[in-house]
Amino acid sequence: MASSWTIYASATTDAALRAVDAMYAALEELYEKVDLGDGDSAPDLGFLPDVEVSRSPVPKADAERAAVAESAKIGARVEDAAFARLSKCKSTLIVDRPTELDEDPTLVSALKILFEMLGPSVFVGGDAHRLVTSETLLAELAKHRDLDAAIKARGGKPEKLRELRGQFRKPVWPGDTLITRGWNEGDKLIVRTTTKERPEEIAFTNSYAVVG
Repeated sequence: MASSWTIYASATTDAALRAVDAMYAALEELYEKVDLGDGDSAPDLGFLPDVEVSRSPVPKADAERAAVAESAKIGARVEDAAFARLSKCKSTLIVDRPTELDEDPTLVSALKILFEMLGPSVFVGGDAHRLVTSETLLAELAKHRDLDAAIKARGGKPEKLRELRGQFRKPVWPGDTLITRGWNEGDKLIVRTTTKERPEEIAFTNSYAVVG
């Protein structure tokens, strides 16, 4: 059953929204390396978490301290540095996770990317990490396999791309994030590329790839 974690970030709400977008774009780029074979999913790589920037205010340190007091009594991890940082946090993110960290390389990578984009943050939730700084959680994440490592271990084979043809119909500018989707049609993979910045415009079309 999925449960939620909370991140209080020093980034503004607008910056947090951009960080979430960047996280999904980075994960999609990693997934483009995956050779799915005859399947259409890769459960061994984990699942995308649902990350939402909440309008809920960041709690005061005293209020949060009271909320975790009972948890601390039963051994949950609570850091004074995390309480001290709350006063500097400006945004709240909710992470709905389908699995545990040690079972989900995608979730590990998602959190790493988020914290890199958000800067100093406070993490709330989980059995071993009730209320800790982002630095503490990053140290824990380093012990788990991330998505890049899982893809390499899985044996992705980008060298199997034999042919790629198509036409650029719209300009693509430096800094644009390309989003490529495809579907099987006979012995070819029909592909279409848009940009995150202008999703209604098809930048690369009349295109196909041959893999084998």
